Amino acid sequence: MRLLILATSIFMVSVMQGQTCLFYLDNDMDGYGDDFNFTEGPCDLVPPGTTLTPGDCDDFNAGVNPSAVEVCNYIDDNCNGGEIDEFVQLSFYQDADLDGYGDANVLIVECFEQPGLVSNMDDCDDNLVTFQDLDMDGWGSTIPDPCGVDNALDCNDNTSSVQEASLFYEDQDGDGYGNPDMSIYLCESQTGFIPDGTDCDDLNPDVHPNAVDIAGNDVDENCDGLDGVGIAESPMTSIEIWPNPMQDVLHIEIPTAGTLMVTNLQGQWMLEIPVFAGVNPLQLDLEPGYYWAIIKTAQGQWSRKVCKL
Repeated sequence: MRLLILATSIFMVSVMQGQTCLFYLDNDMDGYGDDFNFTEGPCDLVPPGTTLTPGDCDDFNAGVNPSAVEVCNYIDDNCNGGEIDEFVQLSFYQDADLDGYGDANVLIVECFEQPGLVSNMDDCDDNLVTFQDLDMDGWGSTIPDPCGVDNALDCNDNTSSVQEASLFYEDQDGDGYGNPDMSIYLCESQTGFIPDGTDCDDLNPDVHPNAVDIAGNDVDENCDGLDGVGIAESPMTSIEIWPNPMQDVLHIEIPTAGTLMVTNLQGQWMLEIPVFAGVNPLQLDLEPGYYWAIIKTAQGQWSRKVCKL
């Protein structure tokens, strides 16, 4: 029997010595070679850095070969023909409003959680952040709730007798009048914020609705849209403004040349245009809203509230 085995081995070696094989370059030494990089030679003389086994789809990464286990890493680990991360991806859901709750209708498979994705699908409205309303009074607490109410204004969410917060305005100059553009909802007053929001310059304590307006200094101290109490104003019939409300063009007819100044209702300057005696068609580049149109001439000052559609 031993003689038979020995004779068989000698025969196989003789056969191998007489054959040639393809040797595939194995750069990463994982036992699998590059299909497109090979040499041919005697089967019993294996060149260093080669293997008889092809199939490596990334010969510079020892973790990638036909025997590797596929993991979720955006790589075809097991070289199975271009499939990447098959059967190992995780399910995530779009969180468009970034409230921590996902939209069940928008499923995205990924390896890792990305910004704007979450692992739950609990959101009732993924375009709206909603809040917990324990006392069911329609006013929410500050605790997010995927199917709650659309406000966080409840001052005590444990009882329906205490409801919405109040709007306060920043009073940066401390004159007792707040900035209408800087508001916050609060359950009680806090330093620097007041219930009034009628200041037209919250950096100047001498400018507020109850201030004395000094004529001729180009400052609207009392926030009425005009400069100066006691300035002679001609009757509105002495000028014509149309259309009002307006689209883009405002027509002004005046008896003498002057200047049109436009401010917002808080008295803040928006634009200034020269006007001439007669009809003036004026293109006004303004956002929709209400404004003061103030016309100054050598004879006096006129004003009218206008609406831009």
